Amino acid sequence: MSETKKIILVWLFLITLGGLTGISIIFRDVSNGFGTVTFGSITPFKLKTNTNEIFSSQELSGSVWVGNAIDSYCTTEEGCSDAVNMFASICEEFKNNDNVKILSFMTNKLSKNKDMFLQSFTLSNNRKILVTSGEYEEHLNRYMNYNSSNAFIVDQNGIIRGIYNIQSRLNAKRLIEDLKKLI
Repeated sequence: MSETKKIILVWLFLITLGGLTGISIIFRDVSNGFGTVTFGSITPFKLKTNTNEIFSSQELSGSVWVGNAIDSYCTTEEGCSDAVNMFASICEEFKNNDNVKILSFMTNKLSKNKDMFLQSFTLSNNRKILVTSGEYEEHLNRYMNYNSSNAFIVDQNGIIRGIYNIQSRLNAKRLIEDLKKLI
């Protein structure tokens, strides 16, 4: 075998090995739901809070935060109580941790019913309830899949690091573990 063919075979082997290593890392992270796989960056926003203050995504710069959406189908307490209760337990876990911010995005259609939901929320210094505009609802739905049972983690750089169906206790625990990894 000529020297050129040997060099080509060695390079082909090294490229294949590198590719397989990269693919295995990606599959590992996908199965674990955390790591190098991201879901894009959060779109900047300025939204009203439940107390009619303006809250900007710039206030989250450099912070780790977790968010969820309360969707318009959630018109009765029974309609989404599992997701609301599970997110409440996640909020309880981090309520005294100033390194984590907690946001709930309430669709504008629900702003009339917000008092019913606010009664079930434990509010703290690091928790905000935001009323979304129609345009921002569309952005949220791109990665929430129109499912208010989902919660998401955003890192210090504004990158969405994980999306979790929080109706499952296992997924809620995984969200808490992944959030602790970031802080």
